[in-house]
Amino acid sequence: MKNLFLSIFFVGSFYVNYAQLQIISGSAVAPPNYEWMAGLSYSYDPYDQFCGGALIAPDWIATAAHCMEGETVSGIKIFFNAYYLSQPVTGYFTADIDTFYIHENFNNTTYDNDIALIHLRIPVTAVPPIRIARTAETELVDSGKVQKVIGWGKLKKFAQGGSDTLMEAEVPIVAQSICNTPNSYDGEITNNMLCAGFMAGGSDACQGDSGGPLFSVDSNGNEVLTGIVSWGNGCGDKNFPGIYTKIQNYLPWIEDFTGKLSKINSIEANNTKVYFSNNVLNVSSKSLLQKIEIADATGRIVEQFQSFDSNNIQVPFHHANGMYFAKIFSNYLSQTTKVFVHQ
Repeated sequence: MKNLFLSIFFVGSFYVNYAQLQIISGSAVAPPNYEWMAGLSYSYDPYDQFCGGALIAPDWIATAAHCMEGETVSGIKIFFNAYYLSQPVTGYFTADIDTFYIHENFNNTTYDNDIALIHLRIPVTAVPPIRIARTAETELVDSGKVQKVIGWGKLKKFAQGGSDTLMEAEVPIVAQSICNTPNSYDGEITNNMLCAGFMAGGSDACQGDSGGPLFSVDSNGNEVLTGIVSWGNGCGDKNFPGIYTKIQNYLPWIEDFTGKLSKINSIEANNTKVYFSNNVLNVSSKSLLQKIEIADATGRIVEQFQSFDSNNIQVPFHHANGMYFAKIFSNYLSQTTKVFVHQ
């Protein structure tokens, strides 16, 4: 395995740690897309961003192990809704870390098991989490399946800094057998990794994108986290697609920490729907509904309803116009969704 070097360039091919990688050949993300995208920063200023992450439950973020190696709880802040680092849009907010966990088998030479979990001091209710791909959803990472990757990383391989704007790019999954050929990664891609990009060169992650999400869309149109930006040879170079941690391989490890919260949004598969009409909040699902929490845009819970054990609920809701977040509990799982109230 060739050594990985961060921001050190050599004549010929080079390896880089994606803890500082950006999006190559991408486009700007339009607010309010991907609100679950988290930025890791060395201060409350988003311009100190150094890695990305994905909110997978109200108080848990998945990121890369190499982003957290050597870091401290007090030395890192989390931010959301910073589509433009220099001018965060309305809704931008920060969060403090309670603790974090680096995978015990992370290898900082091969970058195998490059995954870490961050536990937030206070759960985030203003942003709905992204669902993690289930082990059985192999079709989401089939060869050729188009994924998206987002981040504030470099826009060009030799750029001096990252992007001010959150960027996205589409990259297809490349078969492990192809990425492990002698003219590519020559056997260095393990079963815990995904290879995504273009063998001819093109869209890719780059320095500054590390820890950020690789995600797909399921049959219901929901975004699903499939990978974590990990490492690669160059940025968008021929024969060297980006390498991502395959998050499906780590569901048991994740659930050891998060418990049932790791399955956040799983009830979306039961076609749970929430809408407001005539001062009534309407909720329907194929699963039995057990509890509903309504929070305002600041995260303050304004209503709680429980003990329904029914598939269809109508509850009175008399609050000011605006955006609210409904957290729906069903069969020990939960889903957070936006509700717009117009009296």
